[in-house]
Amino acid sequence: MGSNGGITLIKRLLVLAAIVLSFLVPAAAANAQYIEGQPGCALNPTSITPGGTVTASCFGCPRGSTAELSIAGTVLGSATAASDGFGSFSITFRAPAVAGNYDVVVSCGSTVLSNVLTVVAGQQAVTTTGGALPVTGSDSGNLVRIGMVLVAVGGLVLLATRRRATAST
Repeated sequence: MGSNGGITLIKRLLVLAAIVLSFLVPAAAANAQYIEGQPGCALNPTSITPGGTVTASCFGCPRGSTAELSIAGTVLGSATAASDGFGSFSITFRAPAVAGNYDVVVSCGSTVLSNVLTVVAGQQAVTTTGGALPVTGSDSGNLVRIGMVLVAVGGLVLLATRRRATAST
């Protein structure tokens, strides 16, 4: 095998190494839609019959500030943000009397929090509880990286085997 074959093999190995390294570099999660510590407001329940009682549990307002909860510009309740480092508070209010989707807006200084409340007529209400955000997607990045490394190692073994076979003939 001449020097040209050796250079070609080295180029192939360098390209293969670059591909493997590109998969080993951690990428930002595509499903990272919520950043912990950002202001938020959860409704409990998120769907209710007209006139039902709803609790908004919120955080992220300046400590000690007054937070006002409103629907369609009508203030339905207020609370003072706690000095707990999170500016958390809860406001309990009555759902509107007419079925529909309502933007629940909480204002505290320059911070504005919002969520959607669904008011359904009759027995169709789904009483879901708020709480932690649901987990979406999967974290299979490490499995993909391991698989790519194994494919790369297999390719290197194949190239080495072919090189030995051509060198011995």
